[in-house]
Amino acid sequence: MTQPLLHPDLQHAYSAMQTVQARLQQVIRGRDAVIAQVVIALFADGHVLLEDYPGSGKTTLAKALGDALDQGEGVHDAAILPFRRIQFTPDLLPSDITGTTIFDVESRQFAFHRGPLFAHIVLADEINRTSPKVQAAMLEAMAEKQVTVDTVSYPLDELFFVIATQNPMDLNGTYPLPKPQLDRFLFKICMTPIAPAAELEVLAQYQSQLCATLAANLTRHPAAGTPEHSQPGVYRPGDQRESGQLLPQPTARRSHRAGQLHPLPHLDACSPTDARPAARP
Repeated sequence: MTQPLLHPDLQHAYSAMQTVQARLQQVIRGRDAVIAQVVIALFADGHVLLEDYPGSGKTTLAKALGDALDQGEGVHDAAILPFRRIQFTPDLLPSDITGTTIFDVESRQFAFHRGPLFAHIVLADEINRTSPKVQAAMLEAMAEKQVTVDTVSYPLDELFFVIATQNPMDLNGTYPLPKPQLDRFLFKICMTPIAPAAELEVLAQYQSQLCATLAANLTRHPAAGTPEHSQPGVYRPGDQRESGQLLPQPTARRSHRAGQLHPLPHLDACSPTDARPAARP
């Protein structure tokens, strides 16, 4: 299919978008639709809310996105990292994510120490488990790309992008996100288990990394040997026959678990890998 002619600026943005998407697909297997939606939100200067289950690859996706952006021209500010992960808990304080001022005894002055929000990609894990006070601090950062500490505003990076997650399995001890905060998310994406063929690709990728690690360890410690290869019943990397036998059990467990779940009451239900604008007041 012939690609339509675009303005040079649009062509440059389209090429950058394709590059980031290709880098993510090299790391994340079986999530092409989710990757496309996340990249669209990134280039649209929005944020993403993922409703997912543990082990669905949200941390890997966010970290891979930070690494993909860092492979370009580098980080503009050495103090701003490509990726930060924040585990939200009920006892979290706003200063834990924005940063705080600390008195320096040597200079006898107060110095601001940046929090984990000062990053290109921020993974807000289980954002609905923290207090509304912390959620309000996130609101300013997501809407204005700045944080305010002790009446002083500190700008965030222009590439500041939040991937927030919610776990639909357990709602005990959660604080439903208010509609003004939901308005800061461009997409809400529901993630489901990947296809069996993609699971085999993930397993093969893990096998390759594990074999490389074992080879490096054997090079440094030749006398250590490989005891896991001599133990019966232990899975060995590269055994494609056992790889296929491993898939039916987790697939059946996920089907059983999915039948016992209930959607979040404060968010509209969405279909698998379906992105839609977050709820507005």
